Amino acid sequence: MIRSVGIKRLRGIKAGSLENLAPLTVLVGPNSSGKSTVLDALLIGAHPVVGDAVGRAVRHRATAYNGARWLVWRGGDEGPAAVTTVGDETDAKRTCSITVSEQPRTADGVRHTHLKSSVGAGSIYPKDVTTRFEPDNNYDVVSDGDSRSVSLPSVSEVRFVEPWTAGIVAGLVELYSEAKRQGRGEAVLQVAKEVIPGFRGLEVLEEAGRSLLHVDRGNLSLQLGVEGDGVQSLLRLAIEFSARPRGVVLVEEPEAHQHPRSLVATANVIAAAVARGIQVVFSTHSLELIDDVTSAMRSINQELEKMCVISLRLEEGRLVSSRLEGAQVALAREKIELELR
Repeated sequence: MIRSVGIKRLRGIKAGSLENLAPLTVLVGPNSSGKSTVLDALLIGAHPVVGDAVGRAVRHRATAYNGARWLVWRGGDEGPAAVTTVGDETDAKRTCSITVSEQPRTADGVRHTHLKSSVGAGSIYPKDVTTRFEPDNNYDVVSDGDSRSVSLPSVSEVRFVEPWTAGIVAGLVELYSEAKRQGRGEAVLQVAKEVIPGFRGLEVLEEAGRSLLHVDRGNLSLQLGVEGDGVQSLLRLAIEFSARPRGVVLVEEPEAHQHPRSLVATANVIAAAVARGIQVVFSTHSLELIDDVTSAMRSINQELEKMCVISLRLEEGRLVSSRLEGAQVALAREKIELELR
């Protein structure tokens, strides 16, 4: 479990930290308050393959041309970014610094951006990794100072789940198979039954030489990729969480595309994951989702002390936060609503 994260010069955050993260941590705040950057920092700070984590963080802003440079505050002009994560165990600490290097243009006029990630300060195997980015943000980890991964000792794995529909079906066959191996395939089917009219089951069918997940409606079987956005994003969340036996799952705005009834199903998926020992950190603009998650935690007898809501804002690049813990979340609904409305 990740207990705290310190951030310097990452995206729009010049400096800041969050302490005492809970097993279920909810990030709220207005647009441009640093929520997405905190999720990126947790991914980079805890992921065992730092070059890949940096690449994924850049790809989260795929619409930004040459977005790699802007992973670092002001394009790196004021120094490298740094993320420090602290876990449960004694001395479970890892610091990752990220330096921008603009490369000379190639013969065809393309300029690559290199991000050098240095992992140290408490890591078992300190290492340097260089990740090369195309202007369209596609990336390759081009050099690795050590073939061994560098995990935060108290975090077995970390996963960033995006409920956006572009490319959402990629890898779902493998994830669904893993969920079934974990004995949680039925949990995925139950979620689907609650939101898909006429649902009979999920099946893997071959199409043009590819294995694709299909939704069986009895008289019709459709690729998941042609279902509505809400169905796609909810099933993605259910499958992702069900496939995880442990670790940390990060989610950006799980309410995206969701009908209110689907929000209840989303909340149940999240609460069940926390009950299994998965740490969940998600950002949201939905007061209704927070209500639903609080109710879901109570319904399965999970102590609300496992939950906190952290409100974020940025003041000239400085990350400022306030925190509500446990039962305060339910009692301070009006305060949370002011942050979200």
